[in-house]
Amino acid sequence: MNLLIHVDSLQRLRFFLRLEEAMLAFDVSVTYVTTLPAVAFRAVLRGKAITIVRGQSGKEFPAVESCFDVLSGELTIEEAIFLYSSMWQTAVELVDKNQIDACLIWNGCKTADLAVYDVVESRNLNALFLEVGNLPGKLFVDCLGVNARSSIARYHAVLEDYPADGVDFQRWLSSYLKSKRGNSSVPQKKTRVDFGLNKLLNRFFCFAGRLPKTQSFSIFRHLKRELGLMRYKVPLDSLKSIPKYVFFPLQVTKDTQLVVNSDLDNESGIRAADEYARNLNVPLVVKLHPAEDNPGALNQIEKLREELKFYVVEEPVVQLIERAELVVTLNSTVGLEAKLMAKPLVTLSPTYYSSLRAADMKNLVLAYMLDIDYFAKTSIDVHVVSELLQRLEGSSRRREEYLSGGVSATSLRG
Repeated sequence: MNLLIHVDSLQRLRFFLRLEEAMLAFDVSVTYVTTLPAVAFRAVLRGKAITIVRGQSGKEFPAVESCFDVLSGELTIEEAIFLYSSMWQTAVELVDKNQIDACLIWNGCKTADLAVYDVVESRNLNALFLEVGNLPGKLFVDCLGVNARSSIARYHAVLEDYPADGVDFQRWLSSYLKSKRGNSSVPQKKTRVDFGLNKLLNRFFCFAGRLPKTQSFSIFRHLKRELGLMRYKVPLDSLKSIPKYVFFPLQVTKDTQLVVNSDLDNESGIRAADEYARNLNVPLVVKLHPAEDNPGALNQIEKLREELKFYVVEEPVVQLIERAELVVTLNSTVGLEAKLMAKPLVTLSPTYYSSLRAADMKNLVLAYMLDIDYFAKTSIDVHVVSELLQRLEGSSRRREEYLSGGVSATSLRG
């Protein structure tokens, strides 16, 4: 198998190099491509060949307006068009040169990912989309996309082909909940992927070498963040005197789920959750996302609290879910945790988990998601990689079945 992988960050490079090492046990050849000089430099230091996407115009382009980097303001429409054209032509050249027959795409919501996916579609290549499972040591892997764009978001019956044992699931759930009590950290908070120096390097070569721009970057904004000048502290409340409440978890302002898969923002979500709380005659409790560092967004939450009189807390998510009368979320992973705990849940935006049954949940966690820890530094189990490669083979056929609406939950493993 000849595999093409687009690497869009240093953290992603570390992960894919671990994955490639595990794939040495199989007949897999990996071709790397990136738009970022800092990533290319680090790959070369690790002894890996990698192609840097050069600026190329002229390719007809689809609606890039729906890509994350455009919706979030990282790129203008013109910049996104140039990036798409450059990546598309580079990917075509690599597919032809290296006889590529499969591709791994991280998330798939950015402009460069769209270009790679369009090449996959035009050449009928096998492809899988990957994303952090947001459960300990779990990787989300799907042939259509991630989160609300995945196959299980369209067809929950897909999970029937990934049976898991109920006793094993209860044992996993008990261990998971125990580890989460007293722990309020999240993977996004733990990991700083692209340091300012690397972003500055990428921007310099973007101008000097006519490379396509992939993100906005302000050195002044970065220095202000590093020096702590952008920190905005929201006063916190105590829950000691509040026995029951409606719980609403905030998401990072530029969360892919929020930007791409939701028509609502955090403020709209809070107002909707407040209505549920008033109808139940209980207070509304809001938890800030630990990775949120946008002073403007935090200031807006503070103003909204003065208007609606809700509580802002920092207790661990599992504890907040356990005591909640109702959990309301846009499309946060907290909603998935509420489902795992069998709590009443309202999702205000599209998710893949909102309609899952109890049997689906055990299959999702123990069989559908793969046991690969994206953030770890340890080796990846070759048996799990074998499962990933089995899903990759024949994924183009399954993708066509899903998109045509003619899918049934049979033989989904390959």
